[in-house]
Formats: sequence, C-alpha cells, structure tokens
Amino acid sequence: MDPQRSHKVGCFYKPELDGLRFFAFLGVFICHALPKDQSACLRIPNSIVHVSVTLGNAGALGVDLFFALSAYLITDLLLSEKEANGSVNVTAFYARRVLRIWPLYLLFVGISVGLTFVDHSQKIEGATLLGYLLFASNWVIAHAGSFPKSTITPLWSISVEEQFYLVWPWVIKKLTRRDLYLLAALLLLTATVARIYIACRHGNDVVFWTNTFSRLDPIACGTIVALALHGRKFRMPTWKNYGYIGGGLLTLLLSSAFWNRSGASLAPLVCYPIAALGVTAVLLGSFGFRPLQWKPFVELGKRSYGLYVYHSLAFYIALHLITTRGTLTKFVLFRFSAFVITVLLAWPSYRFLEQPFLRLKHKFTVVPSRDIPVAYKCPSVETADRCFSAPNAVAVYATRD
Repeated sequence: MDPQRSHKVGCFYKPELDGLRFFAFLGVFICHALPKDQSACLRIPNSIVHVSVTLGNAGALGVDLFFALSAYLITDLLLSEKEANGSVNVTAFYARRVLRIWPLYLLFVGISVGLTFVDHSQKIEGATLLGYLLFASNWVIAHAGSFPKSTITPLWSISVEEQFYLVWPWVIKKLTRRDLYLLAALLLLTATVARIYIACRHGNDVVFWTNTFSRLDPIACGTIVALALHGRKFRMPTWKNYGYIGGGLLTLLLSSAFWNRSGASLAPLVCYPIAALGVTAVLLGSFGFRPLQWKPFVELGKRSYGLYVYHSLAFYIALHLITTRGTLTKFVLFRFSAFVITVLLAWPSYRFLEQPFLRLKHKFTVVPSRDIPVAYKCPSVETADRCFSAPNAVAVYATRD
C-alpha cells in the first residue's frame, strides 16, 4: 500500500470493539449453555427456570450485536475508502471478506460433514449442506422451519452476514450519505413488514429468527450509528458508558422476558425492534469504554469468529466427555468444559489457519485497522482510531474490515 495514501485515509481500530465481540459471542454461548425447560434443570424451581430461559434468550441476541457491529464497521470503513479514493473498490472488498471468512468456515463445514459419518445423530441433508456451501443456509432453515441436528447449525448467521457483504459495497459506492439514512429507515420498515408477513403465514420462531428480511433491524441500526459518528470523535464520560451499556442490556432482557411470557407469533413484532434498540445502546456505550479494552477481552475478541464457529463442536465434545445428568457439579462442569474446549480450539485455529490468510489482506486493504501489515502505527490505544503519519511510525496490523 502507498504510505501516502495511508496518511490520507488514517487507520481505524477501536480495541473496545474487539472486547465487545467477545461478549457478543459469550451471549450466544450462554444461550446454548443454559437449560430451556424444567426437565434439564435438576429440580430447580420454575421461577429460576424462567430466569434461566430469559437469560438464554437474551444471550441469543448476541447474534444481533454481531450484526450491528458488522454493519457499523463495514459502513464506516467503506465510507472512509470512498472519501479517500472517490469510490469503493468492490473487488478488493470481496477479496478481504473471502480471506477473513471462508477458510475457517469451509473447514468447519467439512468437520461437520465428517461427523455425520461417525455419528448418525448428526444429520445434514443435501439441500441443507448446499445452503451452507452457498451461504444461503438461513433461507434453507427458514423454509424448513427447523434447524438441522448438527454442529454446523450456528453458521446460519454467517450466511446473513455474507449476504449483507455481497450487497453493501455497491450500496456505499452508489449512494450519498443522505440516501444511506433513507435506506436505513427503509431497512427498518422492511424488517417490520417481513415479520408481519411471516406472522400472517403462521411462521414459527425459527422462520422469524433466520429470515434475512426479518433480521434487518440491527444492520440498519449499525449503519445509522456509522453514518452519525463517521469522522467524529465520539467520547462520553465513563458513567454514560455504563448507562448506555446497562440500559441496553436491560432492554435485551425485557425483550427476552416478553418473548418468553407471550409465546405468541406476534411477539417478534415487539421483541425484535426492542432488541435492536438494546444492541444499539450497547454499541454506543462501548466506544472508549476502558473495561472492554482489557487485554484478555481484546485477545478473545480477536478470536471471536473462531469462538463462535467452534463452540457447537465444543458442546458436542463435552457432551461425550461429561454426562449432564445427575449432580449440579456435573451440570456446571459440562458448561465450563465446553467453554474451555471452545477456547482451546479457537486459539490455534486463529494462529495457524486464520492469520496466514489475514496476512494476505494487506494487498487489498485501503483503510488500515489491525492484523494486516500497514504503513503506520498509532502512538497509543487512545489515538488508535485516528492514526497520522510520523517519522518513526512502524507497522501495525488490520483485520477489522
């Protein structure tokens, strides 16, 4: 990359967003770890079971946080590229996405298919497998109205993100910022209309959850945040960070609790918009929030993609190592073991599989962020989102886009 161009663009890296990615994954992990009914709760009272289910449903909204984060980051980076170059290099953007997503994704698809040959409880039908290979698995699942019984299941959300990546560089390239605001509003309207349509067709929760059109709220909200904050120094007092994040988490819990108690097909009409507001508040509250910049959170966040991909396999392995029936000790040990196994799988995967491909991204990088060699390094974390050239600048790495 031309160093002079790097100076014009600046680098983009907010370590707290890596920390936030880890907690988005942790929410999904908690969702899959907590029991969903009384039978799995070791005779725990119904009131506690309800709290457990509510927390699990709220954790599932970590997927919404991933969507909002992706929309924010991709929109901001593409806007910076457009300002620097006068346009967006769509081919380079696709190359970056392929290098970031495909190697681990395709490996895990292969692992999940391999499991079907040694464990017949793991099932991936031909149409489902084709959907995953074409990044259209969410549509296959929505059409079937049920999830496949396989470790591959959580990867449906990656299909939604890939569909977003397919369209979004063209959108940023062609539209003005004013048009993008209007488009974000249209996305919110489209999501509402889609959920009304699904409700009228008596679709179940799986259809609401995996249909791309009904999941546009967090993507629209992430886009609006990017448009509103682009080019601005967004700082707030720490107490406001806590307020935004706390309010956002409370909103997610309220959305989950309402979904739990209503059990009606109309619940998504209320819960999804509320959840989108919740993840938006959490996203805003994370900017400059120092606890999220704690190194262990940041390092785990850098590996959040692997953590997300491998966690279902980790549960599968833990299930065969530790029975969940019986004592509370075994119940807790199973969940703890699954988390440890997830980290143990994701850590070497990032080092030996993901990073070699990430290093190739510098050939297609316009706006540096991290984990790909680029021209300049910011002098401190505090200025990491607004780098400027300096005589003693050194290499930094970028993968955020």
